[in-house]
Amino acid sequence: QTTIRKWTDDQGKKLKCSAPIYIDYALSYIQEILSDERVFPTKAGSSFPSGFIFLIQKIFVMLFRTLAHLFSVHYQDAIAVEIHPQLNTLFTHFITFSHTFRLLEPSETAPIDELIAVLTC
Repeated sequence: QTTIRKWTDDQGKKLKCSAPIYIDYALSYIQEILSDERVFPTKAGSSFPSGFIFLIQKIFVMLFRTLAHLFSVHYQDAIAVEIHPQLNTLFTHFITFSHTFRLLEPSETAPIDELIAVLTC
């Protein structure tokens, strides 16, 4: 089963792509943002840009979709290589953090709310 996602390029054009390509685009974009001194300043006294929270929310959506894909498509593989406890812990911390700081919209997480409820109770 191939998961199809839509990636929006720099010109705002939506591209249909497979999950592995979406994940590659997302992680490359996140790395670029994290390395950008204008977005994440490292010098004392520097300020974060306006719209900073929007960028963080965008990053969290991309990371959430990546983790959701791992759970929905590759969880049996995680069990087979015995990394499922770590994946569960990572996801639980991610969801708890995102809920605490309201970084994900409920509509984004809705497809796997049952899993979220099980892991975070």
